[in-house]
Amino acid sequence: MKSFPYVKLIAYSDIHHHEYTNGVTEADVVDIEHGIVELVESLEADVIVFGGDRFQSRNPTDYVKYSADKSFDELASLGKPIIALVGNHDRSTKNNESHHSLKSIELLGHKNVIIADKIEIHKLNIRGFTVEFYCIPAGHVPSMEAFGSERITRDENCYKICLFHD
Repeated sequence: MKSFPYVKLIAYSDIHHHEYTNGVTEADVVDIEHGIVELVESLEADVIVFGGDRFQSRNPTDYVKYSADKSFDELASLGKPIIALVGNHDRSTKNNESHHSLKSIELLGHKNVIIADKIEIHKLNIRGFTVEFYCIPAGHVPSMEAFGSERITRDENCYKICLFHD
C-alpha cells in the first residue's frame, strides 16, 4: 500500500467582521482571527483555507474594512498559501459576478493568497505533493461538470478538496 504525505490544513469561515450592537466588538472578531494565526503557527499548517463571509454587512464601515484588512495581513504575512473563497456576504450584490470585498486583500500584495471568486481549480504543490482545490464561491451551482471534465486530474496521487460557500 502506497503511503501519502499528510497535509496540515487550517480552515475557517464566516468570520463576519462587524461592529455589532449586542456587545461584540470588531476587536473581538479580530481576536478570533488572531487565534487562527496562532493556531497556524503552533500546528505548523501547510495551507490556510478561508471559506467566505469576511464581513457581516455587504457595506462595512471604513473602520471595519481597515481592521479586517490589517487582521488578514497578519495571517497572510505567515507566508503560507491561502485559498480565500468568496461568500454570499462578500459580494456587493447577490449577483455572483458583482464586486466583492476580498478584492481589497489583493491590494495587500501577498503572492501567497489566492482569491477564489469564480468556479475554478487551484493546484498547490505542498512538500512535493499536489493538492487540488475545486472552488465554488457563493452564488454558483456546485457540480463537477462546472469544472470541465478535461480539467479534472485523474491522478490518484494527489489530494482533491472541494470548497464551496452557500
